[in-house]
Amino acid sequence: MNAKEELVRLIGNKSVVCLQIYYTACTLWEMYDETPPPSKELNLPVGYTQEQWDNLLNELDFMYDAGYGGMELQGTVWFSDNTWAERKEYDGSEWWCHMTRPDIPMSLLTDLKNECDLNSLENQSYEG
Repeated sequence: MNAKEELVRLIGNKSVVCLQIYYTACTLWEMYDETPPPSKELNLPVGYTQEQWDNLLNELDFMYDAGYGGMELQGTVWFSDNTWAERKEYDGSEWWCHMTRPDIPMSLLTDLKNECDLNSLENQSYEG
């Protein structure tokens, strides 16, 4: 799988706020007498420039094994619509998973309903 092409497909028309990706080759490359790409950490900060974006895509233009075996690509992509994508893995198979914030149950908002406009919660972030 090409890491750059996979990320571009994931992003589609979404706006990226920032991202962090880690790559570490698994030992399966050696089984096939192939040289894996070098391990790397790629970061795209909030407020990134076009040059930083282009450099990131160039760094991600490599093949990796997304199939069964060790997880090679890890990371998180934060989008401007308050969603994010993170790497998931099951039994060595890996993929990007797009996550959306679940609705807050009304039972958790009852103390707030008369004190604030619930729409204002959309612009708040919470550490958890």
